[in-house]
This record gives sequence, structure tokens and C-alpha cells, in this order.
Amino acid sequence: MIIAIENELSLVSKQGAEKEQDADFKKELLAALGYLFKEQPSFGIQDLSQNTKLSHATLYRKVREVYNLSPNRLIAAYRSQQAAILLIRSELNITEIAYICGFSSTTYRAR
Repeated sequence: MIIAIENELSLVSKQGAEKEQDADFKKELLAALGYLFKEQPSFGIQDLSQNTKLSHATLYRKVREVYNLSPNRLIAAYRSQQAAILLIRSELNITEIAYICGFSSTTYRAR
């Protein structure tokens, strides 16, 4: 009985540590996305990998674990979010916003 309780406590403690690691990773990733977006809106996975100092495989695995998305999808979602903010807060047209947000064309942005 005591061993079962100790195992349960160990499991809960590991889950707490994993959640903290996930939170740290999310903060680091968000900071990297924000920095890269400002510096070079058309950044890609290689840029994100270099900025976070993670290999492509590790970046892919961590992003998949935390967000259940591929890094490409995460970058596209981030760009879309930034585009939505600009659409609401600025007077720019969709073509200008697509360019600013790193979308290669308005057709791609519309998709």
C-alpha cells in the first residue's frame, strides 16, 4: 500500500515537472516566434530551430508534444494570429498585411 502511494506521488511529481518544462518551452518558443517575426517575417523552421538552439528533430518533437501541431503549422498559426491583429488594429489592406506577416502571396494567406 505504501509503495503504491509513493509511486503515485512520484508520478504526480513528474507530471508537475513536465508541465513546468512545457510552460518554459512555451515561453521560450513564443519569445523566439516574436523575435523572428519582427526581424524576418518570412522565417522558417530552420530559423526557429537555430533561435531556440534545438535540432530540427527535437523542435518537431517538442512542438508536437506541447501543441499537437507541426512546427510549420505553428508558424502559420502565429502568422495568421499576427495578421488578424493587424486587420483589426490597422488601416492596412490585406495585401500589405500578408506581406508584413511573411505570407508569400495573398492567395496563400486566404487559404
